[in-house]
Amino acid sequence: DEAAVQEVEALLSIPLSSLALEVLSLNQYSDMLIYLPWASRKQVAVELLRAVVAAGAPLTDVSSVEKLFQMIVPLLKDNADPNAAEASEEAGDEDESASEFEREQLLVARLVHLMSHEDTDELFAIYMTARRHFGQGGVKRIQYTLVPLIFGALRLAQVVRKMETSEEPPQLKNSCRRIFQFMHEIVTAMAASYPDLSLKLFLQCAQGADQADFKAIAYEFVSQASILYEDELTDSKAQLRALISMVGTLLACRNFNEEDYDTLITKTTQYAAKLLKKPDQCRMVTLCSHLFWVGKESDEKKYHDPRRVLECLQRSLKIADVCMSSSMHVHLFVEILNQYLYYFENKNQMITSKYISGLIALINEHIDNMDQSEQRAEVEAHYQSTLGHIRAMQANENFAEQFAPIEL
Repeated sequence: DEAAVQEVEALLSIPLSSLALEVLSLNQYSDMLIYLPWASRKQVAVELLRAVVAAGAPLTDVSSVEKLFQMIVPLLKDNADPNAAEASEEAGDEDESASEFEREQLLVARLVHLMSHEDTDELFAIYMTARRHFGQGGVKRIQYTLVPLIFGALRLAQVVRKMETSEEPPQLKNSCRRIFQFMHEIVTAMAASYPDLSLKLFLQCAQGADQADFKAIAYEFVSQASILYEDELTDSKAQLRALISMVGTLLACRNFNEEDYDTLITKTTQYAAKLLKKPDQCRMVTLCSHLFWVGKESDEKKYHDPRRVLECLQRSLKIADVCMSSSMHVHLFVEILNQYLYYFENKNQMITSKYISGLIALINEHIDNMDQSEQRAEVEAHYQSTLGHIRAMQANENFAEQFAPIEL
């Protein structure tokens, strides 16, 4: 009876705004839910989650999480009755249904941020429970629900690592390594369906492992990201985004041993040189030069390879030279000049005033050959700003001697 269903649904929704998580203690509440049709159960589940999230009450034990997840099953998995699922799809507009599904899953994902416990083993048990339920939701749901679980586990790993490295480390059932293994399993499960997202998560986990000083684990995460890049990413824009993330991660990780770091940055630079579009190639090879010049001179963890920096910049100049369309090569020359100046200021001995003066002469020649246009005005504005910086350094008594040989 439709009227009876609506009455029961309204009745079950009434206590939610005032009780929120306390509804778990009502013995007959979940029994009543089972008798509702799937769509009505889903509606009550949405109202329940909204109340729980609004109240902000923490989920502090496995049994509470289990009870709550039993009540919101329609949000965690599809209806087992295929006929009901088909009828539901036919009844609703596909776009509206997709946006509604996304809103529901984001609501479920927010539950992860309510999971907390002072005991790290208990919190890890809660995360394991959530992982088990989320994993049964199918491919569509995991892109929303498993991501916050990764970030929750990263926070937990930091806490556990701090305890492990304290003067009197406590006895823990789940070590920091076990938590990183948990993250690895989750991201690996997502990789086939969401390679772009999984690559970013692998890199995020690599940073977390590096901060915990687990060199081998961090290397494994970056290696998995590289495998995804090679095997799954075919779109040029996705490749560019992924490479920028990889460079950022490698610059942030400071605890690799030199051999491993050299392997990773060489491979990343090779990826950059093989991008489809020449301007992207040029900019990414230039960006990769920073991987060979990490940290200041006084930094004991610095990695300086002046020769490889120069090789990257010279390679990017060659690539820029063939980007003839729309005077793009002049834009790129000015960007590369700025990079030369950065390394020159930071006393990379391979970057001499001779290179900078030669590049300035090259840019002058190309700008003179450009037609008057909006593009030329943009390039000249950027270029003049760069020359203004050089003049300011030549006038600065601290840098005057270093910058004096540069010919404008």
